[in-house]
Amino acid sequence: MSSAKGVVLSTFALGHGALKTFDPYVYCNHHVGTFPPGMENMGPDPALLQSRNIGSDFSDKDGWSMFHGKVVPGFPAHPHRGFETVTIIQKGIVDHTDSMGCSGRYGNGDTQWMTAGKGVQHSELLPLLNMDKPNPHAGFQIWLNLPSKDKLCPPAFAMFWDEATPYVTLNDAASGKSAKVQVVAGALEGATPLAPPPNSWAAEDANDVAIWVVTIPDGCTVTLPPARLGAAANRAIYLVQGDAALVGSEPSRLRALALLRTAPSTWCKETQHWLEVTASVTALAQNLTPLSR
Repeated sequence: MSSAKGVVLSTFALGHGALKTFDPYVYCNHHVGTFPPGMENMGPDPALLQSRNIGSDFSDKDGWSMFHGKVVPGFPAHPHRGFETVTIIQKGIVDHTDSMGCSGRYGNGDTQWMTAGKGVQHSELLPLLNMDKPNPHAGFQIWLNLPSKDKLCPPAFAMFWDEATPYVTLNDAASGKSAKVQVVAGALEGATPLAPPPNSWAAEDANDVAIWVVTIPDGCTVTLPPARLGAAANRAIYLVQGDAALVGSEPSRLRALALLRTAPSTWCKETQHWLEVTASVTALAQNLTPLSR
């Protein structure tokens, strides 16, 4: 295990709902649920909507929510302006439409990166396509701020289809196990991410934006490279699924956030040292380069 003493600046419990963020990120959430079988209208059986606050249902009753949807779960037409949205769908499907005349369906590993700029209205609904079995859903919604010079840029979006998205395998020689990293932004181990929209904060290589989704098996140690900007950028690690982990030799329980220094960051899951582990850990890693840099 690589030494990472002193790498953890602070840790936070994530709780439920929106997750704690740091400049340049203004919002982050990890939606997980198992929706019931769908009807012909791609929504749940209306009988299951009783006692829910339809239009604003974040109850997680029976393991799922309607969010702002009234028939189909999700987020009907709403505006964004002055920042970017990065939607990473791990499981399930999203139906997207927007005021730019674009529409489409994506999911199961796909990512949509939208630079709202001077303004765009879009809809994100979660159709329940399985009519004979449950509809699992999991994904990250991340909002990335824009610097003043790009606040009112023309809106644009890019689709990162799963089959075109680079994945990196990080091997742990000691355990013989490997972690899998979905590279959404920020080069890693020679893998170059797909290009975001032209006015994105991530479009400028000097900003060293990194968004990596890391899946770590039991007993595996993973070391990530330091941020290229040194003291100008910290790193956030969101532990969102699994049992437990050691971050830089310090224990962190599930659904915790660790804010790290810009040194190589090491994660380790060892049952004999910390907690019996029965499932892998899924984490989101972000480089934090402030807009005010």
